[in-house]
Amino acid sequence: MLVAAEPEVASRVRRLVACLIDLALCAALTVTVDAAADSLDADELLAALTGFLYFWLLHARYGRTLGKRLTGIKVLSLATGRPPTLQDAAYRAGFYVVMPLMPSIGWIIAAQDGLQIFRDAGNRCLHDRLAGTVVVRES
Repeated sequence: MLVAAEPEVASRVRRLVACLIDLALCAALTVTVDAAADSLDADELLAALTGFLYFWLLHARYGRTLGKRLTGIKVLSLATGRPPTLQDAAYRAGFYVVMPLMPSIGWIIAAQDGLQIFRDAGNRCLHDRLAGTVVVRES
């Protein structure tokens, strides 16, 4: 009987590059939406909503964003080994999109989220732990 091998955990470098690509894409999406809705004066809220929808929908549907696809990594649920559920993907997206918006302490928590990857043997951030997910290399 053949047993499927455990997927390899994504490296910190791949995750960082994917994150930078996704941030650039979210910034471009936000600018485009902001230009289309010229009368809006809620830049932070618009950026948060755009980022949330981008990460939430792509993680729930495909288990990866465009940045993750380009770097050959994906998000899996620890419970199922499949892409995260809508709820788990919402936890992930909500955590890292909403945290920087919290006055005073938000940026500290967001920084702690990113730094957690250096203290976790599975390269998991706080948003991975909250959602019960892991980022792995594509096979």
